Amino acid sequence: MSAIEYKCNLCGSDRHRILLKSYRTIPDTHLAMYRMCRDCSFVSVDVEFNEWSPWYSNSLQDMEDSEIRRYAIQETAETWTVINHLLALRKRIPSTVEAIINGDGKLLADIGCGAGGSLLAYQAMGWKTVGVEPGKRAGEYARNTLKLNVGSGDYFESSFPENSLDMIHSYHTVEHVPFPYEFINLFYYHLRPGGFIYIE
Repeated sequence: MSAIEYKCNLCGSDRHRILLKSYRTIPDTHLAMYRMCRDCSFVSVDVEFNEWSPWYSNSLQDMEDSEIRRYAIQETAETWTVINHLLALRKRIPSTVEAIINGDGKLLADIGCGAGGSLLAYQAMGWKTVGVEPGKRAGEYARNTLKLNVGSGDYFESSFPENSLDMIHSYHTVEHVPFPYEFINLFYYHLRPGGFIYIE
């Protein structure tokens, strides 16, 4: 998106105000314009997807295996925290909690799965899991070291068949995508009727 033209990635409005200009972005040669939509208040950075996508693909490339392992352990721990919070709601939404903590071989996808730590937690609850991760290094660790089913690259409509997933988990991913509305709409395309979505 150029510095002159603006269209909100959430509601489509062209009304905005500039919150901040910064050179401290990825890639660091780009002048970032942090803008807030005057109609829906969505805040975005005007960096084109073709500039962001290669950076995410190559992120963590210089990390040692021990660092990636710590990253995966942290992901697992954070997922168990989410599950514990869910268990606290067992009396209020019993059927939802039971359906999530008893995977029974149903299919769960983690979109932006990192090194795969969350997939390990869900497998322990009986879910069949698959992940999507644009970062080559993290995805390779998940596939080669943790032996997880993780696809490399960005998340698209073609990533899964329509109505094929029982649950979608997306932890600290949506804030990294340039078009969040379209991104979340894909969840509904891939999810089976009655399935679950967890977004944080």
